[in-house]
Amino acid sequence: MRHILLALMLTLSGTLIANAHTEGDTKAKIREDTNAEYDELILKCGLEIDAVTDFNHKTEFWRICNLDDGNQIIKIESYKEDTYFQEVYFKKSENLVYAMEAEYYIPKNHFI
Repeated sequence: MRHILLALMLTLSGTLIANAHTEGDTKAKIREDTNAEYDELILKCGLEIDAVTDFNHKTEFWRICNLDDGNQIIKIESYKEDTYFQEVYFKKSENLVYAMEAEYYIPKNHFI
């Protein structure tokens, strides 16, 4: 009886691990495909600024790139107190599929 229970537990845990591994692989593949699509589509976007806003005393520069099939990439950049802020949003058919926010310390009159 102990051997049967042990075999059953090992089979069950092996199945759970395999499912978790498969789900992790699926998510990684989705991320990889989304990143590749974003990298390809961002090349179609221009560098011109579409809007300038003031948010919490921080001037923001917006680039809005409307692509085919209702896809859109929005880049928001700003600079305040030696910090460069960057946000990127990729919408596919009105659904947010990619988002990135970053802050970089860059003193004025310096290069990265």
